[in-house]
Amino acid sequence: IVAAKKAGYDFIMACNTTMADKDGYKKDCDEYGIRVEHIDFDRDEATKEPTEEDMDIIYEKWRGYVDKFLEIIVIEASQNVKDAIVETIYEYGRNDVDVLMVSPE
Repeated sequence: IVAAKKAGYDFIMACNTTMADKDGYKKDCDEYGIRVEHIDFDRDEATKEPTEEDMDIIYEKWRGYVDKFLEIIVIEASQNVKDAIVETIYEYGRNDVDVLMVSPE
């Protein structure tokens, strides 16, 4: 944050906390010249277990990311092996959302 400010980049920090330390965050941000913007949302909705429909949407987005990735890489293998690799990567998108949000296993 400090380096960004010194380099002349405007920096906005948007966060949603339990509001327990809202004033502390504001003080820190003021010190570094960061504009504070509190974004509120419904925690129950944001933390609900995904429905089957949600999982389908996530999977389709995953496939889109994979397709974009496949546009920039080269797989040196037979077509059967390439197809198996792509299918395995697609199916990885059916993992639990928490796994997809963190990093590949």
